[in-house]
Amino acid sequence: MGPTTAGLAEATLAALGPRRLTADGVDLLKVNYFYLREAGVDDEAKLPADHVIAPAALQRAIVLAYRDRNGGAVASFADIAR
Repeated sequence: MGPTTAGLAEATLAALGPRRLTADGVDLLKVNYFYLREAGVDDEAKLPADHVIAPAALQRAIVLAYRDRNGGAVASFADIAR
């Protein structure tokens, strides 16, 4: 699937695998926002159609979205996915 919010949602689920996020999880729209910001765009329509979601960038976006929702100084994906 392409670089849409749905594609990021699927990639987020794949990144988690059998693990779950601690606390109250994340807002997928925030994951989308932080991922796009890291990709240097402000609108998912500006991503190339052949964009492949970068796993490391996605994990950073998940961490930022987690901190945005839950606060705290979580530093890594491993800190929140268990």
